[in-house]
Amino acid sequence: MRSMGTKSLQHHKSPQPKRIRSMVRTSLIVAIAISILAFGTYAYAEDLPSFTVGIPGRSGCLVCHGDPKIQQNKTKVSLYVSQEDILQSAHKDVACTKCHVDFSQASTSQAHTAVAGDFKKTASLACKNCHQHSGMLKVYSKSIHGRLSLSGDPKGGASCGDCHGSHNIKSFKKDKAYKAEFHLKGKEVCGKCHMKYYESYDDYYHGRAYKANAVDAPACWDCHGAHDVASAGNAVSMVSKERLPKTCAKCHVDASKGLVSFAPMIHGRAQAQDKNALIKMKNKVMAWFNSNVVKNVTAWAGR
Repeated sequence: MRSMGTKSLQHHKSPQPKRIRSMVRTSLIVAIAISILAFGTYAYAEDLPSFTVGIPGRSGCLVCHGDPKIQQNKTKVSLYVSQEDILQSAHKDVACTKCHVDFSQASTSQAHTAVAGDFKKTASLACKNCHQHSGMLKVYSKSIHGRLSLSGDPKGGASCGDCHGSHNIKSFKKDKAYKAEFHLKGKEVCGKCHMKYYESYDDYYHGRAYKANAVDAPACWDCHGAHDVASAGNAVSMVSKERLPKTCAKCHVDASKGLVSFAPMIHGRAQAQDKNALIKMKNKVMAWFNSNVVKNVTAWAGR
């Protein structure tokens, strides 16, 4: 009995070799499945080039560009791409190379050095490859921005990405909150190139209301146009003498000539005040009062 008990204990002391091999195979299969699922978040069915470490699609790009510290060596410009921004954007299902078209044919080992030119500008104009619906490209190509940008004019011109952004673009139709948020970004969208005009947008009923985040105050593009923006001196411009009454009528029903005559004050309030003799006198009196009376009273009160 003792002998049989000892053998029984020895028999169950460790698993059989076949069982060990089975456990190892199962572990490997589980590990591979987890890896596929992890990379599958950013992978695509398309056969896209592998830029780094043999990983296809977006995952390969984010191996490097998912690092917040990545930057260009010479310019020190950040090349970081937020995964969260992409997954919340309207282009979450679009491959990187659909916009960065100059990287599509690059080799795996020289994906970056083989690309010449301004890659940001190229990506910013790649929108036209998909967004040609409703004649949008045709409208943009005739605008002051489109003509300068598409022709490669050295003066430059706002491309799609310059106004709409890049990796964090959302849909105006599907995301009303984003549309409302974008409406208040006049300084970031237009002001970065036209700061002088943005600062002069300071009349009481339009500019100041807009800068105070009034939802019903017009953004730059509500008056000047967006994809069809033209120089103010151009007859087709929304703010030209010919079209201004119709532009004002979008908010002011039956806009009269009297109402339209006040339009120059929208950007010209400060300039008009500088030319007004009464306002100039008032400003001088207030300046003297502040530098003498207020200063002396403050000094006396501080004793």
